[in-house]
Amino acid sequence: MSQNTGSGIGPAWDNRWMPARPGDPCPGFTAEAGRCWRMVYSKQLQATHCAGVPTWTGRWFSPRGDRWFRVWSCPDHLEGLTGLREFGRRR
Repeated sequence: MSQNTGSGIGPAWDNRWMPARPGDPCPGFTAEAGRCWRMVYSKQLQATHCAGVPTWTGRWFSPRGDRWFRVWSCPDHLEGLTGLREFGRRR
């Protein structure tokens, strides 16, 4: 449970809340060919594109629930995608 700050502005700091760290996923995405779909926090805690090299393609359902997007992904950001296909690797 949060504690009141006494200022009336809002709750005091709650130690159960973990602030974002650089590299953590953040809201937003990109559906640009050849670029990982996931947005991550930079060192300044601003949204930036994942620097990982995409080796997978898949589909991601929009947060609004109204359409599918074809996206490219690095191996670290496959969670939440369907219809995954690996590319760019010789067999």
